[in-house]
Parts: sequence; C-alpha cells; structure tokens
Amino acid sequence: MKLKIKIMNKKLFVVMMSCLMLLGMVHMTKQVFAETQHNDVFTDIKLTKADLETPVGSIGHGQQMQLVAKFSLPNNKVHEGDKTVLPLPKELEIFKKETFPIKNANGDLIANAVTDPDTKTITMTYTNFVDSHSDITGSLHVTVMIDSTVVKEPKELKLKISMGGVHIFDLGKLNYTGVQGDNPNESLLKWSYFDKDDPTIVHCCIRVNGKGGNFSYIKVKDTLESHSVSYIKESVEVKKGKWKLPAGGGYYFLENETDVTSQFPPTYNGNSFTIQFNNIQGEGYFIKYDVKLGYAPVNQEKIENRIFGETNSQILINTVNVAIYQQSGGEANGYNYTIKIHKESEDGQALSGAIFEVIRDSSQAKIGEITTGNDGNGSLSGLLKDNYTIKEKKAPVGYMPLTDSIHITPADFGTDKAVLKTIKNKKVPKINICGKKTWDDANDQDGKRPEKITVNLLKNGTKFKSTEATKANGWKYEFTSLDKYENGQEIKYTVEEENVEGYTSTVKGNAKDGFIITNTRTPEKTSISVTKTWDDANDQDGKRPEKINVQLYADGVKSGPEVELSKDKGWTYTWNGLDKNKNGKPIKYTVDEVSALPSGYIKAVDDSDPNKVVITNSRQVEKINICGKKTWDDNNNQDGKRPTQITVNLLKNGTKFKSVTVKADANGN
Repeated sequence: MKLKIKIMNKKLFVVMMSCLMLLGMVHMTKQVFAETQHNDVFTDIKLTKADLETPVGSIGHGQQMQLVAKFSLPNNKVHEGDKTVLPLPKELEIFKKETFPIKNANGDLIANAVTDPDTKTITMTYTNFVDSHSDITGSLHVTVMIDSTVVKEPKELKLKISMGGVHIFDLGKLNYTGVQGDNPNESLLKWSYFDKDDPTIVHCCIRVNGKGGNFSYIKVKDTLESHSVSYIKESVEVKKGKWKLPAGGGYYFLENETDVTSQFPPTYNGNSFTIQFNNIQGEGYFIKYDVKLGYAPVNQEKIENRIFGETNSQILINTVNVAIYQQSGGEANGYNYTIKIHKESEDGQALSGAIFEVIRDSSQAKIGEITTGNDGNGSLSGLLKDNYTIKEKKAPVGYMPLTDSIHITPADFGTDKAVLKTIKNKKVPKINICGKKTWDDANDQDGKRPEKITVNLLKNGTKFKSTEATKANGWKYEFTSLDKYENGQEIKYTVEEENVEGYTSTVKGNAKDGFIITNTRTPEKTSISVTKTWDDANDQDGKRPEKINVQLYADGVKSGPEVELSKDKGWTYTWNGLDKNKNGKPIKYTVDEVSALPSGYIKAVDDSDPNKVVITNSRQVEKINICGKKTWDDNNNQDGKRPTQITVNLLKNGTKFKSVTVKADANGN
C-alpha cells in the first residue's frame, strides 16, 4: 500500500513539474487568456436624434434614431479577443447589419463592432490595444428604429436595456406615434434615402397626384442644392396608375401601375430637371431616380434637393428635401464639430475683422465663414468631422492676408470636438503718393483758372481719398501713409482731378514716381464781321468807289493789316479765330473805314452788335427842276374842243416816272 502511494506521488510530482515547465515557457513567450465576455463595461446608454445629443421624445413608424452607448473598460481585466454584447430591448430593431471600428482620438483601434439585426445585438471584440493600455473609455452609436412587428399601435414606451440582469439602463419614455399614414389630400410629395450598401447613392421618389384630382397639367421641377452631387440619368423611372390608400388610412400604393418612362423624358438644365404631365384625369404618377455623390459621406451628411410643383400658376409644393446619412460608429460623428480661429499680429495683439472661408475638401463646397471679433477669436460650429481648407478672404485693416491655405484633418479635432488655429498677420507696408498740377491755358488768358483744385486718390479704381492743390502751395499735393497691399494683392493707386469747368485733364506718371496732372484749356475765340452798305440811291450819281479799306482794332490798337472790301467781295469780311480775352479780360474789338471817303459821302459805324459791325456810307443825291408850259394852236378854241385840263407825264430814261395835271388859267390860257 505504501509502495502504491509512493508511486502515485511520484507520478503526480512529474505531472506538476511538467505543468510548471510549460507555464514557465508560456510566460517567457506570451500570456494567453481564455475568451471572456464583459457586459458590465457600459456607463451610459441613451436614445438620441441624429445629432447624437438631442433626446428623441416622439418617433413615428420607420423613423430612425441613434442608440448611443458609452463604456469604460476595467484595467487588466479585458484582453484581446474578449467581447461585449449589447442586447436591444424587443421594441427596437437595428437598421442594418454593419461592421465598424471603434478607435480612440489618436486613431488606435480599440475594438471591432458588429450589429446583427436578426439577434438585435451589438457585439464589440477587443484588440490587443486593451492589453497594453489602461483607463480606456469610448462610445459607440448605432441606427435603430421601433420594431413595428412588436409595437403595433401608438403608445408610450418605457424602454430598458438589461446587461445580464445585473446592470439595467433606463432609456426613458418614448412616445411612439405609430403609422401616421399619408395625406389623403396630397397633390405632390418628395422623399429620399441613402442606399443601404452604397453610401454614395441616394434614392429619390416623387409621388404625383396622390389625391386623384383633375389637372390641366402638373409641372415637376427637381433641383440639386448640395455640392458634388449629380443625377444618374439612366436610373429615372416613371410609373402611371391610380394611387390608393388602404381603408382606414395608411400609405399610398399605386394600383394598376404601368411603366411610362419613355413618354416622359426629363428635361435637364444643369443641376435640375423638369417633367410635365398634361390633362390629368385622376391618374397618378410615381417618379423614381438616383443621385450620385462625388465623395464618400460621413455620418450625418445631409444631401439636399428642392422639389417644386405647379399647376395653372398654383404652387403645389416648393420645399427642400433632405436625406441624412446615418452610420454606426465608434465615436460621435454628427454635425457638432467646431473650427476655432484666433487672429493676432506678430507682437500678439488680437485682430478683429478677419474673414475666413471654410471649404469642405470632399465636396469642395464653401460651408461657411469665420469672422474674428475684438478678442481676435472666431468660430464655425455644426461641422462634420472631416477634412477642411481655410482661406483668408479678408485680412484685418492694415494687415497682410495669409498667402497659404490652412488644412484641417479629422485628427486635428480634440476631445472637445474642436480645433483651434492661431494665425499671425504682418502689417501692410505703407507708401506715400505725391504729384503736381500744371496748367496749359496760355497763362490763364481767359481768366478761368481757379485758385485751387481737388485731387482724388483712386484705390483699385474706386475713389478713396481727396486733397487740394492750390496756387499758394505751388499746385503740389500728397497722400501719405497708404497701405501698399490689400487682401494680399498690391493696390493699384491712381489719381484724378475733379472737373474744372472749361478745362480738360490728363494724368501722367505712377504711384512710385508721382503723378503730374495737366489741365489744358484752349483760349476762347471769337469772330468779327464787317459789312459795308451804301445809302446813295444805288449809286445814282455814279460816285461810288469800286473798293474801300477797313481796319480791325483790338483795345484800340491795330490788329492785323487793312482789309479791302469791294463789290466783287460782297462788301463784307469776317475775321475768324480772334482771341476773345487777354490777361483774363475781354478784348474790345472795333472796325473803322480807313480809306478816304469819296466826294459827297459821309460815314456812319453801327457796332451795337460788336461781332457784326455795319459801316454805312451815305450821299445826298443831286437834284434838278423841270418845268414847262402848255400852248394851244386851235384858232383860239374855234371849235370849242379844248379841254379844261391836261395830264403831263415825266419820263425818266424813257420810262414814265411821274405825272402832273395842268389847267387853264383865268384867261383860259
């Protein structure tokens, strides 16, 4: 018996030694743990809207919400390969089957998560990261809905999640409104949703004439309002039928539908299309099409397009339809990230008034602007966790803008969901611009030169400042302490003169060397005409000369040579191009006849119109008397035929000129 015990002890010793050796070898290589399930790691579980923060409150049939769960792993207890299984309450269902990573802020993979709509579970499988790190916390969020096969009518739900019956999380009260059903008076409706498998595809649906009314026409116009989104033209389908609602309400279905796509091809115009249906007599139509994103969306991405419908100048619908991409993930990727900017000078002084454009790299869409306040700070919130480019649109007054863009990556956002960029600006260099005013006006011959003029400084073609140049300061001007650059571009400075009446202005020079402004005025000119007239009974006496000479005088002084007037020249002459003024005063012009007056003539000058002088030479016509007597040779009127009076005609050069009546005297003679 003792021998048997000794043998058994010996065998036991050998086995124990073998185990110890094996354990020692394992310890020398890698520590191995059996797979363990940890269902006590969650610290908070709640239901939210798409922003992952706002409580749901009420929800209808088919509407999505987010299940957000935060966890904290116990140190040294969770190992690679271990799992955590989160079961949903029976009233909820998972939107779709997904696999997604759970990472920390540095991008390290903590676990892989899998959603299973069939078992209504979310399973996290941990990586080797948990074996080498402590105090690990994180979160996940999954898209869920009310399971209408379980909750079949509107009611208030009190949802709870039990983790092995030990940890129970109260999700709060949820008002389930149930199946609301479609509007029986609906004329036009649009809805859209992301494809479950390809997140770059959005399916769009338009229901036309749900109520079954009669219309002469219905025109439908769809417009894409999001950037980097395009129509998949070959996806367009148009079905015709009769829209029906189930008894007691519910959702429309198209009865006796037929494919009429070929009859209603869309008319495309850039980022929109139009389809028109004519002579509608109760029938309905269903338009279905897809759009393609030019980039991979991130969680909570919004794709917007406008639906507009009209009939007989009546607007049936004009609204923006939004499709929201909801994706399960290991961190909150909603529109709740912030870009902050602090603007300061090189010496650390806060700068206000800087404006930055924020552009999302994936869509190249400008999603907003940041303007710095008096403290130099500015921010833009409501952003997705994505790549962005920041460009300075306007620098603070007196400072140079950035020439390079600022790039932000998802990794730049901190645990506070914000990223701060401090941007320094250099002061804009200053320059002076000077110039001089010159005059080209025959030394102010007309007396029109002003005592001062106004010079405007133009900044890139727009009036910026003004100054005066005066006779007293030698007609010089200057603009000082001007910014050389604006928004990173060198400013083009020019000058112009405010209008000086009667002058034309020319500018020569440049901002560096100065500008010379020359005012030019052509002296005013006038004309004087002289006309010679004769008052001599048309030269009745033949004394008029063939020609005479006249002289023009300016302020009493001869101006130019004598001028000959003659019958051949129409007894007239005009002096053109005469200076109107001298030393700023009008010149008094006069004209006089300088040749000797013909015998018997006198001269008269009429200058009541100083520009039209008339010189008249007058002559008294020589006169004679003609008389006579009438005699009769009729034997002393023997026959009594002698008249009592007769008429005598005076002939002038053979032409009757005057007449006179002659009568007998008292004696009959």
